Order: sequence, then C-alpha cells, then structure tokens
Amino acid sequence: MKLNFYLTLIISLFFSAVFAQNSGISGTVTDETDATFPTVLVFLNESTVPVRTDIDGNFKINVAAGKHTLTFKFKEYNTQVFKDIVVKNGGYTVLNVKMLPTVTEMETFVITGTMDKSGTASLEKEKQNSATVSDGTSSEEMKKRPDAKASDALKRISGASIQDNKFVVIRGLSDRYNAAFINGAPLPSSESDKKAFSFDIFPSMMLENIVILKTATPDLPGEFAGGVININTRSPRDTNFQSISLGTSFNTLTTFKTFKTYEGGKLDWLGLDNGARGLASSIPSTQEFSTLSASEKGRLAQEVTPSWT
Repeated sequence: MKLNFYLTLIISLFFSAVFAQNSGISGTVTDETDATFPTVLVFLNESTVPVRTDIDGNFKINVAAGKHTLTFKFKEYNTQVFKDIVVKNGGYTVLNVKMLPTVTEMETFVITGTMDKSGTASLEKEKQNSATVSDGTSSEEMKKRPDAKASDALKRISGASIQDNKFVVIRGLSDRYNAAFINGAPLPSSESDKKAFSFDIFPSMMLENIVILKTATPDLPGEFAGGVININTRSPRDTNFQSISLGTSFNTLTTFKTFKTYEGGKLDWLGLDNGARGLASSIPSTQEFSTLSASEKGRLAQEVTPSWT
C-alpha cells in the first residue's frame, strides 16, 4: 500500500514538472515600421532580471500556469506593460508586441531672422542663384578699401570703369547706354543735357552692395545695352548709431615737393583766414580803382607787398 502511494506521488511530481516546463509566454517584438526588434528587455512580473529578444525579435519565457505580467523596455521607446496574461498548463500564450518611440511634444515656436546682404558670401550666393550674368561688390569689401563714394567702388567691379570720377562705362559702352537703379527703383538722369547719372553723390558707407547686371531678363527695362547698375542701400536701423571715418590723400606732383607758395595765416589748416590776406586800407573799391590813372595805380601796387617764396 505504501509502495503504491509513493509511486503515485513520484509519477504526479514528474508529470507536473514536465507540464510546468511546457507552459509559458512567447511572441515577437516589432518596432513602429513592423521590423523585428532585437535586444528588447522583457521583465516577468516583479523580476529585476530581464530576458532579451533575439536577433529576430522573438522571446520565450517558461512560467507556471496562472496570470502573469510582462514589461517591455528599450531606450527612447515607450515602456509596454501587459497585465493578467493567462498561461495554461501544457501550452504557450502568444503575445506579439509593437514598440513605439517616445514622442516629446513641444509648443509651437517661430524662428525669424534676416539675411545679412552686406557680406561677400551673401553677394556670391545671390550671383549663383541669379539668372543673369552679374558682378558686384559688397559693403564688406568696401570697408577694406579706401572707397569713399559709390563711383570709387564701381571702378573695382569687373567690366566697369569710371569717367570724370562719376560716370560709369560698362564693357566699353558710355553712360547713355546704361541704366541705374536704387533699391530696384530707376534713377533719373542727374545731368540736364544727356542721359547719365553721377554716382559720386552716394557715400559708400550708406551702401549695402552694388550689383551690375550685364544680360537682359524680362523684369529689366530694354533701354540698356551695357548693363544695369543696381545700388542697394543699408536697411534702416532700429537703434541709434554713430559712424566716424578718417581719411587722407596726397598728390604725387605736389606732396613733399618744393613749389611756390606764400606765408598765410595761422588758421589756414582749418580753412579760416585770420586777416593775413587782407588788402591795405588805402586800396579803393573796384569802381574807384577803374577811374585812377596809371601812375596812381602803380603807387597803390607798391603798397601790396608780395610774399611769394
């Protein structure tokens, strides 16, 4: 009797162990694109030791029959928790999981900015995107050179030259064959007797860039054969500003050369006369001088002392 009891007990324990090993939870983990997801951490109930999905995204956990909880975790993906998963004796419960990436919602924001058109890089980009053959100079380049006026900056542009220090000649064609614009608006002729514009009236410090268009496009007037000079001025500033510039010049024919001069006043360097050039009180007015005789004019001339050295 006891022998039969022990045999029955052993057989029961054997079969319960066999059935326990043949029950569990299995499945496949995929990502948001339905591709298999390897190395996902799978936690059973409250366990801290996870099981990882294989290279095909599959997992298999042997558990006893009952209700269980599985937790799926992966960095930068939402954690998936499945509770009350029923596992029956002698079988595997299939659980397929799709992992979704973590989405961080942000408030709507608008980024605004302005392009600096005074730089050389901006001008080169504009030339690349232009449908015409063009050339120009930027404010950045003008600062590196002693260009005080727009006419000084224009003569440094390829294909352009300056006449009388103010009129532009493009590709050998005189000013009457060229058109001038400022900020896209046509400039009228500055001369009363011919079609021409004097570019020496614009200081270079107020310019953003100067572009010469050498080929025609539908948006340009058809009255030019040489080119279109487009002057772009600086945009208005929101804050107050000051600009100080210093300059000097010299003449190779006179500077540091010996030449005839006279002794002037002490304020000549300021452009002011301190009276050194004043005429003697005995010199009459022009009307009275014209009525004098030759001898009287000669006497008055002796009172004017020449100071040429």
